Amino acid sequence: MRVQESLTFAEYWNDPRFTRKKPNMFGSYRMACGDNIYCPTDGGGWHQLNSYHSRADGTAYPKHINRDTSVDRVLVSEDFVYFGAEGPSIPDELKAARIVLAGRGRLKVTDTDAIAAFEAWLVELGVQGYQGRPFDMVEAARKRGAQ
Repeated sequence: MRVQESLTFAEYWNDPRFTRKKPNMFGSYRMACGDNIYCPTDGGGWHQLNSYHSRADGTAYPKHINRDTSVDRVLVSEDFVYFGAEGPSIPDELKAARIVLAGRGRLKVTDTDAIAAFEAWLVELGVQGYQGRPFDMVEAARKRGAQ
């Protein structure tokens, strides 16, 4: 993702461009996956909408709120690629450059040569935007016997 804009959580919440990013747990799977889940409260905290970041009963997960809102910034871009569970294999030389993190977590990459190589590889793929389904959606389809 190439960051094009930086907003506070309150700006993100109130901006009409991102209303569709508020999860609708009664809509399609994709509608339920919205990430605009933190509504600012009058007391200065956050109300977390029922979402895939919530507990199974819909109540908030304080650990997620604390982690997600520890920096009051939402990064916005239309210049991104999301592969989900169905992405291409990462070339071994990029894996060796320690630019890939397997699983969830964070990885700060400071090697500018590795970053340039990764960007060049992405450009060569010739794709942008949403390319594949999230892991849990792919798993659910496999369990139903569908592909």
